[in-house]
Amino acid sequence: MLGNLNGSTWKLYEYDTLELYCNVSGKPEPMLKWYHDNIDVETEKNVDFKHLRSNYTMTKVKLNRNDRGNYSCVASNKYGESTLQFIQLEVLGRFFNLFICHGGR
Repeated sequence: MLGNLNGSTWKLYEYDTLELYCNVSGKPEPMLKWYHDNIDVETEKNVDFKHLRSNYTMTKVKLNRNDRGNYSCVASNKYGESTLQFIQLEVLGRFFNLFICHGGR
């Protein structure tokens, strides 16, 4: 899922990919950090970051239930700090069909 839906709740499934983006500009150019439940996501696994001009993207692949929670991007420069994006993510379990075949005589 890709988006910039501030304040919304998203429901994704385990093994899905989360892609969030923020558009940031300012002088001096702001530094942007992504947070999951107020913890910097740079320490998490399966996360990739891209930055092209004023567009910042965070991609998190192979979601699992531990990835649920609040996500935000925070831009800062010497003049201050601003939270630009905030979503709540719910990660739902995948249901698999299991077929059991019994052999008989």
